[in-house]
Formats: sequence, structure tokens, C-alpha cells
Amino acid sequence: MIINIPLNFDEKAIEEKVGEQVQDEFEKRVKELVHDAIENRYGWHTSDREGMSSIVRDVVREEISKEFKDQIMNDAAERLAKNLGNTKKAKAIKKVVQDE
Repeated sequence: MIINIPLNFDEKAIEEKVGEQVQDEFEKRVKELVHDAIENRYGWHTSDREGMSSIVRDVVREEISKEFKDQIMNDAAERLAKNLGNTKKAKAIKKVVQDE
């Protein structure tokens, strides 16, 4: 004996529900990964937000220093030379050289 039972599935509702569950699970997993990354690298911060800010600052600082490395080095050398030139010893040496 064969019994036919008509089944009516609302595929759109099923897709939406599964999609919501997948999205919720994905967001939960991403939050866990971010939290773990912050804890491992920046565990001393009081919040995930503060830790994430530190990570972003570090990345930006690193990128800027890579991009402008030569300019930063030249500016630092100029400042150092200027500061050293203003010391008493440097002024004394200049005076001796000029007197000769």
C-alpha cells in the first residue's frame, strides 16, 4: 500500500532562516577570532575596542614609516645636525675653525 502525503515547503522561508543562522554563527565566530587575536597580542587592554585601536594604530604607523622612510630619515638627520650644531662644544669648534 502506497500512501501519498503532500508536503508543502516554503523554500524562501527556509532559506531566510538558514541564512540568518549562518550569518549569526559567522558574526559570532569573527568576534571570537578578533577577541582572541587582541588577547594574544594586546592582552593588557581593558576592552576589545581599545585593543583593536592599538592594532590599527600599529598597522598605520608601520605603513607610514615604510612609505616615508627616506623622508623621515632625512628630516631626522637634519634635526640632529641642527641640534648638535647648537651645542657649546660645536660652537667652540666653529669659533676655533673661524679663527684659523
